[in-house]
Amino acid sequence: MSRTLVIIPIVIVASCLGATAGAHPQNPPPTQQAAPPPPTDQAEGGPGGGTPLRLGSALITGGVWLDASKVTNDVQRETTDTFNVRRARLGIAGNLTPRIGWNLSGDLTAEPVLRNAFVAIRVAKHLTVRVGQANPVVSLERGSSPLALELIDRSHVTSELTGPLDVGVTLFNAEPYRRWLSYALNLNNGAGFNRPDDNDAKDVSGRIAIAPPGVKHLTVV
Repeated sequence: MSRTLVIIPIVIVASCLGATAGAHPQNPPPTQQAAPPPPTDQAEGGPGGGTPLRLGSALITGGVWLDASKVTNDVQRETTDTFNVRRARLGIAGNLTPRIGWNLSGDLTAEPVLRNAFVAIRVAKHLTVRVGQANPVVSLERGSSPLALELIDRSHVTSELTGPLDVGVTLFNAEPYRRWLSYALNLNNGAGFNRPDDNDAKDVSGRIAIAPPGVKHLTVV
């Protein structure tokens, strides 16, 4: 008997829709800055996972992981083929104002769960305050979308040494200072996602990433 395991990632990819019907697209005045993109938690499904679908001022992203096994040469018929939906994530994000953005996402498998639920306040050019449930900004691998990973799960090192989804506050700069310095400071409950805080203790973590000017393909964290 031989068995073949097939894991098929499927990414929801769609072209951005045009402006609302009846509206005429116009180029913004030269002095008007473009609206910032909706906030994302790249550990859940940020850039690199496909083209998002635009619904009004909001962006919709998602992905489906399928786990299928095909059994061959089983004369006794002791096993059967299987087909499972390992993950089915859907997220939507948008901006309330140029300075306030929001993000919601969930896993829509047999037991649907809420994942991201946060508000991001752009206080200044190099200071964003994120409040709610999201992944603490710590390791570089946590900053990569699972849609861009080779496997469905992250490495054991990342899972054991970095915090998962949690409720808390994060201060960070969305755009590196002078294109080489990034920082993040997290204050979280430490209870995990979708779980109420059960004590007075809090988890504090952070990250400083330096991309030395003039040195390509090097980042020190």
